[in-house]
Amino acid sequence: GTPPIALPPGLRPVDRVEERAAAPRASAARGTILGAASRHPVRGLVVVAGTPTEREAAELAALCGPGGAGWTGLVRGEADGAHWRWYTDARGALDIPILGVRLTVPA
Repeated sequence: GTPPIALPPGLRPVDRVEERAAAPRASAARGTILGAASRHPVRGLVVVAGTPTEREAAELAALCGPGGAGWTGLVRGEADGAHWRWYTDARGALDIPILGVRLTVPA
């Protein structure tokens, strides 16, 4: 395997995250509203260095998906159910298509 990623101070690796029961979701409003969003505190960040396996993808969806346990996932590669996709390159460019944003890290 590859060596572990160096973590900044204050972060720690975990092998497994215990799932908490999801909070009940508010019922959708009636009428012309097609969808609703709500903000919840972020409990933690899950970083996956490669494309997740089928089992890992299911666990990520349970933790990070709608009604999940409050985690945010950052995945290198493809992940079913991803809400945002962004791309980087070796020159330091970051492209976030959904926002119409392209940034470049200064050299």
